[in-house]
Amino acid sequence: MPARAGSTLLGVGLVTPGESQALGAASLPLETTMHQPLVVCAGILGLSLILSVAIFVFGRLRIEQQRTLQRLVDRGISGDELVRSAGLAERGARDLRRGLLLIGIGLSWSTVTFLIGGRAWILGVFPVTIGLVYVLFRVLDGRPR
Repeated sequence: MPARAGSTLLGVGLVTPGESQALGAASLPLETTMHQPLVVCAGILGLSLILSVAIFVFGRLRIEQQRTLQRLVDRGISGDELVRSAGLAERGARDLRRGLLLIGIGLSWSTVTFLIGGRAWILGVFPVTIGLVYVLFRVLDGRPR
């Protein structure tokens, strides 16, 4: 049975707004009911794609750093010169960079999905929280003991 204009989904059947008010039931418009699962699925797939790409890039970066480090060790470089030559940043700088990146990703995710509609914007809280933890690590590592 095709949906009529202005129809709402109530229980299992389709009811017009007048019938819905006569029944005294609260219902959602059919369009809203159909788009919510689609927005949630798109949000989850988009967030998983972003996180997958981030994990892949960080993994490739780590592999390349290990190869560079191994080449420098094979040349006989060691100590502070090895760290400077390999271009390895100190832990605090890496934590700050990761934290700010995750906060940016989470905020941009939440903003875009909030503007699209639906509740998928809530998923941006997870990268923001992890990013704040990284920034907290940076602050705590920089303090004198």
